[in-house]
Amino acid sequence: MMDLHDRLDQFAGSPAHPDSTQIDADVARGRAALHRRRVTGAVAASATGVAALVAAVAIAAGGIGTGGVGADAGTGTGDRTTANGSVGASADGAGDGRVRLVAYTGAQPKGFTIDTVPDGWFIQTDDNYSLLLAPDRAKNPGPNADPSRDPVYDPQSFVGKIGIMLQSKDAHGVPEGTTVTVGGKDGVLVKSRPAMTPDGSQPPADGDTGWELYVRQPTGIQLIVQFWEGLGLTQDQMIDIGAGVHVHKDAAQGVG
Repeated sequence: MMDLHDRLDQFAGSPAHPDSTQIDADVARGRAALHRRRVTGAVAASATGVAALVAAVAIAAGGIGTGGVGADAGTGTGDRTTANGSVGASADGAGDGRVRLVAYTGAQPKGFTIDTVPDGWFIQTDDNYSLLLAPDRAKNPGPNADPSRDPVYDPQSFVGKIGIMLQSKDAHGVPEGTTVTVGGKDGVLVKSRPAMTPDGSQPPADGDTGWELYVRQPTGIQLIVQFWEGLGLTQDQMIDIGAGVHVHKDAAQGVG
């Protein structure tokens, strides 16, 4: 006699197995959602006037300007700087220059190629949607390594890393930030709001809450280079890294 479980299995049919395209798209949506969580608060703060207050304090402390929010990067009225420009090495929570940048000499991925990385970093993950740079210690996790406790070992996690991607198809405009020139292209450097832990407390990050560098491409799409909190990079170094990122025809935008 057929029981309830048998009937339900019969109705459900054979389980479908996702192909690699579906898996890649799901990963891209997850990464886009993580990126939005890092920057949405900054946009909301700007809308309520908090960003204006932060900008005023930053200007008094170190001369950091603010750009306008618009459909294109570089449309703001804030300070403009190049990789060798006037943005201070330790202004507004950025690093103090102890991290050294070196030329990248490893194998290059297809979607994005890079010229410059922090010394001791490597490409941990790459696909058509994104590229993740991680410190070398993530290469050979020991037997006791737990990615859930130390996400540097998780090749899908952006925590503690540098993420490179195109702006989602569903996203429009660029958050308010410092207008910069990145390898001859218009860009905006946006300071992230502090990440929140599940219990609501803010983890310490030496004042560096992370950054997103938006770089307008010739197609009009924004390249995003996301620097996690506490990496110790100066703003000029972030711009140097962004200037060395090249978007190729195989690079794809995520959705969601």
